[in-house]
Amino acid sequence: MMTSYFRLSLLLSCAGLLWASSSAFAASSTSPQEPVVTAYAEIQKIAGETTDAQVMVDSMDVVLGRLVNYEAFSRRTLKGTWRTLTSRQRKRFKKAFKALILKTY
Repeated sequence: MMTSYFRLSLLLSCAGLLWASSSAFAASSTSPQEPVVTAYAEIQKIAGETTDAQVMVDSMDVVLGRLVNYEAFSRRTLKGTWRTLTSRQRKRFKKAFKALILKTY
């Protein structure tokens, strides 16, 4: 069972991720805050109702997948190293990085 502290940490971390990725909605007609607020509410609901870790990860993947550009996030994380990687290495890193984000939060 998740503690209140863990849930709060989870929610705050995801909110930070969502806020950081809100630039993807800059060209949209909606406010950049709107999708973040909506996703945050979904994450709060998931955290409050879910006790199974894998169900939480799968649910978070759906919510974050609508907002987070994992390719851009991966590219920015590796900075200059990204350009030196092969296509296969980039795919592997992106997959591992996404899994890390989902498992951590």
